[in-house]
Order: sequence, then C-alpha cells, then structure tokens
Amino acid sequence: MNTLPHLLLLLTFAACKGGSISTDSGLDDSAVDDTEVEGDADADSDSDSDTDADTDSDADADAETLTFDLGEDGAGVAVRLVHILSFESEDPFGDELDATSAAGTTATFTLGRPPAEQLAELDPDGLPGLYAAFYFAAAWDDTNGDATKGGSETYLGAGRVFPTYFEGDMPMELLLAGVVPGWNALEFVDGQDLPKVYPIEAIPLPLGLRPTPSYTLTGGVAEGIELTGRGLTVVPSVDGATTALHDQALTDPWSLTFSGAPPADHFDRDAGLGTAVEIPLSYLDLDGSGGLTEGDAAAEAVCVDDRTVAMLYVTPPTELYTAWVLTLQGLGTGWSGLSVTADGAVSTLNEDELGRVEVSGACAI
Repeated sequence: MNTLPHLLLLLTFAACKGGSISTDSGLDDSAVDDTEVEGDADADSDSDSDTDADTDSDADADAETLTFDLGEDGAGVAVRLVHILSFESEDPFGDELDATSAAGTTATFTLGRPPAEQLAELDPDGLPGLYAAFYFAAAWDDTNGDATKGGSETYLGAGRVFPTYFEGDMPMELLLAGVVPGWNALEFVDGQDLPKVYPIEAIPLPLGLRPTPSYTLTGGVAEGIELTGRGLTVVPSVDGATTALHDQALTDPWSLTFSGAPPADHFDRDAGLGTAVEIPLSYLDLDGSGGLTEGDAAAEAVCVDDRTVAMLYVTPPTELYTAWVLTLQGLGTGWSGLSVTADGAVSTLNEDELGRVEVSGACAI
C-alpha cells in the first residue's frame, strides 16, 4: 500500500498543471440522505400514497454493477465490502458497505454513490475537489448462509484489487489511465505511480485463503550421505515445543505427510497470524535407539539447491485484518512448503522446486 502516496504525488503534479476535469458541481451531502436524485420531475413531494412507479430515473439512476470473479465455485461463500479508513493505519477498516452471497463463480453488487461520511477529499491542498472512497473485498465461508460475517466463520479470500469510488475534479492523468468518475477497480503495484485498472464487471477475488488441509513433501538424499544410523524428523521452530511432527528412518527416496494443525505449542503467538514453522532435517541416531532422543545430533537439512526447506502452517483467519495481512504477504492457509535463503528471503516452493528437494549439506539447518 505504500504506492498510494506515489499516486497522490503524481495527481498533485497534474493538478498544478491544471490538468483536471470536473465530474460534478461539488460534494452535495444532502443528496446522500435523499432517496431521490435531483432532476426528478415530480420530486415525489406530494401527499399521495403512490410508490413512485413513474418512469423517472430516481434513486438507482447512478447505480453500477460490480462483479467479483472468485475463479472457482463459490457455493457457500459470501463476499463483503468494507470501507478502508486508511491504508497506513494499524486499524484500517471502517464500516461494511454491503455483503452478498456468491452465485456460481461470481459475486455481484449493485452500488450507487457511497455514504457521504465514507467519501473524503483525497488531497485538499494538491487536489482540491477530488473525493474518493476505497473498499476492501473479502470472501468468507458463510456456514449459515445469511451473508452476515459470524465470528467463527473463516475468510477464504481477500482482494488485492480495491473497489474505489471517485467524484469531483478528476486529473487528466487519472482519466487517461482508465480511471473514471464513479466506481473503479484498482490495484496498487509497487514501483508504479498509477494503479492498474480492472473492469468492474470482472474484479479478481481468488479464494487464496482456502486452507490446504494436507501436504506431502517427498525428496531424495544427496550423494555421499550414509543412510544407516540416520533418521528423518520434523521439529518446531519455536522455543519450548518438544514434540516432533515426524520421526522415521532416513530412506532414499523419503516422504513426509503433513495433515491437520500442529500442536498448540508449535505456534508463534508473537506473530499474531496463527503460524507454525516446522523444520525437516536428518539426524544421527547416536545412541542406536532407533528414534529421536536427546542424545542424538542434527545432521543435514532438507534443501532445494542451496536453500533450506521449511513447512508452514497458517490458521485460517476469522479476523478481517489477518486476512488483509496474509493476502499482502502472499500467504495461503493450511500447509505450504517454503524455501529460505541464507540471508532469510522466503518464497513458496513451486512445482519445479519440489522435484529437487533432498537431504543435503548444501544448505544451512
């Protein structure tokens, strides 16, 4: 989100050049609370009991349809739009704007002008008269089907593309980039001053937080490593946890299956994200017990090339902020395989890398 100030700088520069187009006559708060749009011929102020069945354009004249593409069947999924108070705040979210149940692979909203209190002048000094409201889209497992987020219901996806509403004096640069008055779908990309614009009828909202309940890691053993007297184990990364997830004889090839959540004392509670990191490694069975004991010694790490392999478990989030952080970090939930470089850079194992996993001395434990 640290690209948003770059956007403001560019728009401010455009405003200094006078490159803007007014899309309305100013912010009229009274129009928000009125169920009619100005210009209605009869203003519906008479005392009759009709339901305004005339042919004027009235309250939904400016409504637009926003469609989110889940990328898969959304049965039992609901989507909510929540106002973003600040991209930099530790508590970035305000009120929910709307929520709806998915149908097929999409979730659709029909939205007019946001509430006046959610529209803010983007930069009063550099861009006077340009108002915007940003929203965060998140999908959750709507277990009771009421399209109301319950405390125990888990998030399945969170958007990196933000539904955004603009009105007022639009800078020419923004218009030329494809941003329009009214509703937009914007992604802020690191290193780019202007946002990437998506069509509002096809806003990506992949269910990337749907948990992976089990994961099987397979590999080999590097040449020159003796199998006899060696075991293969998986140990927690946090201090104080004593239970290993696996303990077996080292074979070539070998296989480790991770299923269900790790024990509670394997989680790093300080991280605040419900994460547990598990480290597979070989060990020397020094006491000949046939299993891992305190008298044994770590031998080699599990590597992919010169990077260390680790397993990550992420608890499916029930809180919106956690879903936001996991999405920005590119993390899924449940089990995933990671590679870690010597300087601490972390990435998810891809299919090609999974074919090169082995017990080896080429990476650090």
